[in-house]
Amino acid sequence: VKLTQSVDAGKRIKIKIDNKNKHFADLSEQEKQNSVSVIESEIDDLRNQYVDLLQQKTDIKNQITLKSHDDQQFTERLNAQRERISKAEHDLKQAQDELIAKQADLKDTQAQLAEIDSQLADLTTLLTTRQQEVDSSQANWLAALKVAEQAKAKANSLKSLHDSYRGFYRGVANLLKHKNELTGIMGPVSDYLEIDDRYVKAIETALGGQAQ
Repeated sequence: VKLTQSVDAGKRIKIKIDNKNKHFADLSEQEKQNSVSVIESEIDDLRNQYVDLLQQKTDIKNQITLKSHDDQQFTERLNAQRERISKAEHDLKQAQDELIAKQADLKDTQAQLAEIDSQLADLTTLLTTRQQEVDSSQANWLAALKVAEQAKAKANSLKSLHDSYRGFYRGVANLLKHKNELTGIMGPVSDYLEIDDRYVKAIETALGGQAQ
C-alpha cells in the first residue's frame, strides 16, 4: 500500500513539473525572467520531493523484501514446528499403542500366574496328602517289620527249642536226641499231626504229656 501511494505521489509530482514547464513556455519573455527564480525554486523543491519519494519507494521495496524474507523464515519455522508436532503426535500414538499392548500382555500374564498359583495350590495339597500316605505307609511298614522281626525271633526261638527238645521231659528229650541211633523212634507225635487251629488247644489239653 505504501509503495502504491509513493508511486502515485511521484506521478503527481512529475505532472506538476510538466505543467510548470508548459506554463513557463506560455509566459512572455518578461514574465519568464521574473518567474525563473520562482519556478526554479519550485522545480528544485519538486525534484527534492521526487527524489525523496524515490528513496521512500526504495526503502519500501527493501522493507517488502525483508518482510518477505521474514515471512519465509516464519513459514519455514512454522512448518518445522508443525512437523515436530506431527512427529510428536505420531510418537505419542505409537507409545499409547505399545502401552495398550503391554497392558494386554500384563493381563494375560496375570491370568496365567493366577492359573499357575491355583495349580500350585492343588499340587501342594496333593503333595501333603501323598506325604501323609507315605508317612502312614512307612509307619505301617515299620510296624509290620517289627512284628516280622518279633515273629522271626520267636520262630528262631521255637526252632531252637524244638531242635534241642528243651520243651520235653528229660527222658523224652534224651530219646529224641538219639532217635537216629535207636530203632522205632520217629519223633514227637505233634510233628506228625495236622490239626485245625480251632482244635489245637482242646487236643493239647486232652493229650497232655502224651503229645510228646
